[in-house]
Amino acid sequence: MKNHLHNARGQTTPRAYNTAPTSHLHPKHQSHVEVAIRSGSFSIGEHLIDCSVLPNGTRVLSERSVHRLFRSKRGGAHYQRKKKNEDGAFLPSYLSPNNLYPYINNDLLVALKQPISYRQVVGGKSANGLNAEMLPDICSVYLRARRAGRIHSKQVHFANQAELLLEAFAKTGIIALVDEATGYEKLRPERALQGKFSKYLTREMQPWQKTFPD
Repeated sequence: MKNHLHNARGQTTPRAYNTAPTSHLHPKHQSHVEVAIRSGSFSIGEHLIDCSVLPNGTRVLSERSVHRLFRSKRGGAHYQRKKKNEDGAFLPSYLSPNNLYPYINNDLLVALKQPISYRQVVGGKSANGLNAEMLPDICSVYLRARRAGRIHSKQVHFANQAELLLEAFAKTGIIALVDEATGYEKLRPERALQGKFSKYLTREMQPWQKTFPD
């Protein structure tokens, strides 16, 4: 299968698997490291999300990719928040603010505290991963906080874009289900779902890099 990706402008460019840097493994999770059977990447706006499939079928996203997506920087404020809330000691900075913590469901909380250690297919690079099914749950945290009136002004743009991202996931997901049910998945053009996903985002939202400022 050809290995190409589509950038934010819909252009097709080649990419080798697993060339992006990956995060170091957390000491607690070095004892058992899964070896991925497939690895690749997909685009969300201008960001490439490194992903893999493990032998048991679990789809994982690299932690570093998710941090890049939310422009997360693990600085001093992040570690101050950790000290305030021991339960959130290992939460990533984009979900560590105290006002978001009540809206993190248990499955997501466990996934964030216990990252999946794995090695990518090419080069055997080690990474910490997050179950891909948790990405919509991360978006939902911001939406629940917004619905409850607990969102901070600096988080409003994250909540608005999380809503649009969930819509794009839903639209792409129903297409994937129909294609699987009908067998059309074997006939559709390569990376067609990526193209549709990017089209939905482009249509509904401002450029990702302007909405998620540094």
